[in-house]
Amino acid sequence: KNVVIIKGKIEETLDDFIKDNLKDSKINFMHVDFDTFTPTNYVLKKLKKFTKKNTVILFDELYGFPSWKEHEFKALINNFNKEDYDYIAFSLKQAAIIINKDIN
Repeated sequence: KNVVIIKGKIEETLDDFIKDNLKDSKINFMHVDFDTFTPTNYVLKKLKKFTKKNTVILFDELYGFPSWKEHEFKALINNFNKEDYDYIAFSLKQAAIIINKDIN
């Protein structure tokens, strides 16, 4: 009911998704699975203002592989200060964070 599949590049579809679905809403959960820096950074930059205290963001390839510091992890630290979030779960390559304050 609250899941929408949108085909296309995120850079070409996210603005319309925000306009049609988010407006003044806040995000409770976000699954980030873009693997590389550029699309992940784009998404976090655009959606950061829609996060709130207790928003959970799951990263599919945050760490644990060669050059991990150059991709999803880099996008995370490029958009959020380390005081903005806490790590709450880890697996081999995945990690989940929780936003610990309202961010405007």
